[in-house]
Amino acid sequence: MVKQEQQIAREKIIEAKIDKVLDFVRVGNNATKPAGWPSFPLLDRTAHLEFEIFLNDRESYDFAVSICLVYR
Repeated sequence: MVKQEQQIAREKIIEAKIDKVLDFVRVGNNATKPAGWPSFPLLDRTAHLEFEIFLNDRESYDFAVSICLVYR
């Protein structure tokens, strides 16, 4: 019984993640990019360092990951 409950909980988590990805895909390139989102490609060391600092913010990181999922 416990294994079945754990499996149901995992499935709910996976469904929630899929829903988030699908929401982002529906928005596509029209998504509002967070403040500090760089222009790509990153052309110099400073730009890379600024992007690394940008990714330290959880919401910025999540946005970057979602972009990677869309363009994968």
